[in-house]
Amino acid sequence: MPIRTLDHVNIRTAQLRETYAFYAELLGLTLTAPPGRNDTEMGGWLCDQQQRPVVHVAGINAPYGDGKEGTAAERGSGAVHHVAFDCVDYGAMLKQLERRGHAIRTNEVTAIGLKQIFVEDPNGIMVELNFRSA
Repeated sequence: MPIRTLDHVNIRTAQLRETYAFYAELLGLTLTAPPGRNDTEMGGWLCDQQQRPVVHVAGINAPYGDGKEGTAAERGSGAVHHVAFDCVDYGAMLKQLERRGHAIRTNEVTAIGLKQIFVEDPNGIMVELNFRSA
């Protein structure tokens, strides 16, 4: 029974507003309240253009069921090195990141027509932005 695709990533943070802004403003995701809630005070879902929630963000006091509610989230990605997104318009994204003062690293894999931008979100999570040529 194989999987079809990665469904979403969850980020537990004390920096809700900054994290929402990074993914919504910078990457064009839309912030919505999670099912059963009318607000994003404890957490929110960031959706792609098809309204699929690809990044879940939750405050440190949000109920997770793992017994870690109320504890500080660790900075960085831990054992997960990065989260990658398939993107469009490399030039526009590069300009936007530079304009906002984000430290970035770029890479190109010419053999497969791939350009990449690496940037950290407000929680120290490495985000890989992939741009494929036609």
